[in-house]
Amino acid sequence: MDMSRNEALQVAEAFVQAFTDVSKQNMRANALSDLKAACRSLQFVAHIQALPIFTSVLDAVCACCFDAGSSELNEDIVNLVYDMVHGATIGYPTPLLGKVLSALVHTISRDIVENSSFDGASFLLHLETLAACLHNNVGVRLYVSELPDRKELVRTLALMLNRTDDAHVLVYSMSILARLVLHEPVGRKLFQPKNVEHAISLVASVVTSVEMDHSRDTLLVQLACIDLIADLVSQPWILTIVEGSEEFRGLITDMMARIDLNENVVRLQVALHFLYVVATISHPMRKEMGKSFPPLSKALQVVLHPMPLVAKCATKFFISFLSDDRALVEGLINSTCPTVDEKLIAPLQPVLIALFKTLHTAITLFVRQDAQFDACMDDYTQAVGICQLLIHLSVDARVASLSLPLVNLSQMVGLAQRESQYLNSLSTEQATQYIPRFSLAFMTLVGTLMLHDDEAVEEDQLREFNQVLQQPDVAEILSRGLSQCEDKQWTLDVMIFLRRFLSQATPVFHERVSLFTLADALFSTNHAKVVAIWRSRLSQSETALHMAHKQIEHLKAEIELVKANADDERLQCHTEHARLQKELDLQRSAHEHVVEALTAKFESQMTHMKAKCDEVMGQLREKSQAFEKKQRQLQESRVQRCTLEEESNGLKRKLIVLEMRIDEVAQAQASTRGQVDHLQREKQRVQAELEALSEAYASQSGDLLVAQETCQKLKVTVSLQEENHETLYKQLVMLSKAHQMQSEEFNRTTEERDQLVREIREARATVDNLNAQTDEQAMRIQTHKEHLADLEKGLAQTEHMLHDEKARCRGLQSELETLRHHHVKIQNEMLAKDGRMLDLQRLYEANEKNLSQRDEDIRRLRTELKKYAKIQAMIHQLSDGAAVSTLSQTVAGGESQASPRGFVPETQSLFRQPFSLDK
Repeated sequence: MDMSRNEALQVAEAFVQAFTDVSKQNMRANALSDLKAACRSLQFVAHIQALPIFTSVLDAVCACCFDAGSSELNEDIVNLVYDMVHGATIGYPTPLLGKVLSALVHTISRDIVENSSFDGASFLLHLETLAACLHNNVGVRLYVSELPDRKELVRTLALMLNRTDDAHVLVYSMSILARLVLHEPVGRKLFQPKNVEHAISLVASVVTSVEMDHSRDTLLVQLACIDLIADLVSQPWILTIVEGSEEFRGLITDMMARIDLNENVVRLQVALHFLYVVATISHPMRKEMGKSFPPLSKALQVVLHPMPLVAKCATKFFISFLSDDRALVEGLINSTCPTVDEKLIAPLQPVLIALFKTLHTAITLFVRQDAQFDACMDDYTQAVGICQLLIHLSVDARVASLSLPLVNLSQMVGLAQRESQYLNSLSTEQATQYIPRFSLAFMTLVGTLMLHDDEAVEEDQLREFNQVLQQPDVAEILSRGLSQCEDKQWTLDVMIFLRRFLSQATPVFHERVSLFTLADALFSTNHAKVVAIWRSRLSQSETALHMAHKQIEHLKAEIELVKANADDERLQCHTEHARLQKELDLQRSAHEHVVEALTAKFESQMTHMKAKCDEVMGQLREKSQAFEKKQRQLQESRVQRCTLEEESNGLKRKLIVLEMRIDEVAQAQASTRGQVDHLQREKQRVQAELEALSEAYASQSGDLLVAQETCQKLKVTVSLQEENHETLYKQLVMLSKAHQMQSEEFNRTTEERDQLVREIREARATVDNLNAQTDEQAMRIQTHKEHLADLEKGLAQTEHMLHDEKARCRGLQSELETLRHHHVKIQNEMLAKDGRMLDLQRLYEANEKNLSQRDEDIRRLRTELKKYAKIQAMIHQLSDGAAVSTLSQTVAGGESQASPRGFVPETQSLFRQPFSLDK
């Protein structure tokens, strides 16, 4: 459902009253459900974000995010927060919103660490809400950057990018990282060129996906993708990658094809937002868009869309796209009307008439005395946008000549009088903040059409214009445009309008142009502004003084409470100390008796174990000496056996080689006999052929002499041709080298030119950024200076009043510190006694561990003794003659064995390394 601004205001006020007024607590559930239902409409959200009570509504919603007695977030209320903050300007978060942001950061980090899948609806909702709060809100970014969980959030999000393929999770995660760390070194590591290209591909797949429905959630996801691109291109090195991406250029072409009044609303809104972002971030891409943009006669109809939100987006896009680029406007009009006379642009005429008809309807609505004037209405905002769009289109003389009959000065005067009347009805503070945008925009449009630079202006028309400017209401509107401090574009438009009028009126008029009315209006505007400033400063000082009194009373109450608590705490400390001292004495005596008994027992056991260990070590030493002697004898027998085996193997190899050689000689002899027979047959055949050739040679000898002479002549000719060819080849090589040097020099020059162009472009971008930052810093410094001066005056008045209270507070604080030191001393004594008890406990555990290790050593030594007994039995068997008999059998039957390897006893692996008694 789409609501008007007044209906949205009523819903918001009812919700705030239900949560702030105690008497209306029973209406909270109904007010909350009404707000949830209304926030499903993007038009309602746009209305409520423009209301002055938006912060109060958001605070009331944030207060409902936590259930009673729980720190977990309520998912329904978080969804409502997301609906409200998407696209809103928040500023620095209030305490309630800050609490919600802290909970979101903590919850997201915890869910990433604990869960392996990230497809939960609540997890995605938390990502969406945090990304929406960070978008275009510097205050929220500063707040989140100061949180202790900020580093953990960045780390977990960076890890999650490689652990999920969900497009929505990836988009929102990259949005949060881009808005938090893109300007830091870690941001440059995260968003490397390949990752930026992957992000472009991801955005293109989501924005152009045909599988997604045309619902509100789909629209928000696609808008989040576009906002991600807008955040990334804030860095020049990423903007260069985006400008060179062919996939991004194809996406621009697809979005421009959607600019049609009959297109689906969701697809059209996504396309308008995307093209608006492209037009604002890059001038080269805006020029490329102008070359293939649809005809204006078809595209401008989107500004008249029946849905106010879509029409507002379209107007915003065209204003940004056309800007003040006269060449772009003329090129688009020429492509729309290529075959029509210069003075006629028939295809654009219906659209222009419809735009001016919308302006006339809005002027009639606001000028009526019985109509309620509201500068935040959709009709008012759309009328201002249409005026700015027509101003950009009117730089072309054909549009100006066609639009001039559709406006008149009486409309400008009537609108100025109505806005001047509304301005005078406001309070002083409200009047200083109000900008008559519609009157200023329409006045600039009329001046652009009537005072066009490309056409001569009649003197009567200039005199009529001069008379209109003398009227007090028109002069007041002009002075408000010159002296406002909200948007410098309005001041610039008014100055351009006046400069154009004065430059054309001065040479024509014989008398001076009178600007006294405008001067009077400026003087009165500035005077009222100064009065409002001093009133605001006075109210701020009174508020600060009242807050200081409240703080002093609060400190007095806290001091009295600290005094009472200090006495109670002192008494409790004394009682607890006496009880702990008694318990500690009892525990100490008991521990001393236990330790003495354990020490005597452990010493007797250690003496007995040492004697057993010495006896076992002596036995092991004797066994090891006998074992080494037997091992040396076994090694000598093995060496003798290996020598005999090597000699036998050598004789076998020689026998095999001799047999192979005999077979080769026999085969060579047989092949030689066959070759001799074949050569004899060939000899007989050749002799017959020689006899036949001798007869033919005698007949062909004369022809051979003639052919030899001809061959000599051809050789001379060929030598001459070869010399010519060699000369031509050398010339061709020199020409190819010269051509190669010229091509290399041309390529080098081209690369230097491209490098210089890139450096100039980067330098211009850097200079523009520095100029913008310098202007912004200068304005901030001036604002901070004024604010500091006001604060210093207020502080000087309150410092004297707080001096006595501070002296009393210092005395009480010194008493409290003395009590705290005494309490800390008692705690330290208790901790020292606990440490001694822990040392005794560790000594007891160490003794127990040593005893268990000794038991394990005894069991291991017994096992090794059994193993050594078995080994000694085997050595005795080998020494009785088993090894000698094996060696003799191996030597006698060497040729009859199937394998050249000898017998290896099973104990060979046990004697590869000498035994060690380190353990």
